Amino acid sequence: MSVAVGIAATVSLRVSNSSGAFPAGRRTGFLVADPSALLNLSLLQNVTVDTLLGGNIQESATVGNLLELQALGLFNDPREGFVGFHTTKPFDAVQLDLGQLANILGSLNVYGSCVSLQ
Repeated sequence: MSVAVGIAATVSLRVSNSSGAFPAGRRTGFLVADPSALLNLSLLQNVTVDTLLGGNIQESATVGNLLELQALGLFNDPREGFVGFHTTKPFDAVQLDLGQLANILGSLNVYGSCVSLQ
């Protein structure tokens, strides 16, 4: 995912579950990497993870509001991590939004989305 520097825009990636909704209480998010630096929460100020049900946003997580960064150093590359949150509402899709913010993190590598079993 890339947003041009100096452009006030947002790019989104949505993954839907065609088999139905996941119940509340699941952990969901994306495996991501910053291609140019060590990934940390301060670089994710312009990232939002949303859950949706029937195309309607159920919950949104941002830095300072639910969004967590985990598994740093557990992958082969220290620039990789999992950004996500524990849901409180059912959902059938998860979306990652990347916006441009003061020339910080204009690109993000996305490797996959995940939903926990419980």
